[in-house]
Amino acid sequence: MPADCPGRYAQDMDNGITLAQAAKQLGVCVATVRRYIKRGMVDAVLVEGRFGPEYRVKIPAAMLENKPIPKPEVPTVGQLMVRLDELHMELGYWRGRAQAAEERLLLLSAPRPHWWQRLGLRNRASDTGKPPHD
Repeated sequence: MPADCPGRYAQDMDNGITLAQAAKQLGVCVATVRRYIKRGMVDAVLVEGRFGPEYRVKIPAAMLENKPIPKPEVPTVGQLMVRLDELHMELGYWRGRAQAAEERLLLLSAPRPHWWQRLGLRNRASDTGKPPHD
């Protein structure tokens, strides 16, 4: 235990339950229990644990009794049809993007004429029938 902050750590380990145990009892994740501690909804004490400081939590009885029961959200048929239309439109968009990318790839991979051919200059060797000079 650090000597410079004597009141920061509790002396005994039986001051409450761990964050994981509290999360399990409340039906939430550990991060949510930490948020509850930060908001003051749950009392917690910092104790010296096996691997360093850790919280011990005391859950109020009212919080255990009024524990919210998660309700699974089941979409309606109408919501599913709307989502299906959205996905169909998105699929069309991505198909168009893929086709444009394929066309661009074909343009980039096509052989390009030499720079003098693009300028309209002719090869003098082909005009005279002689090989070009090095």
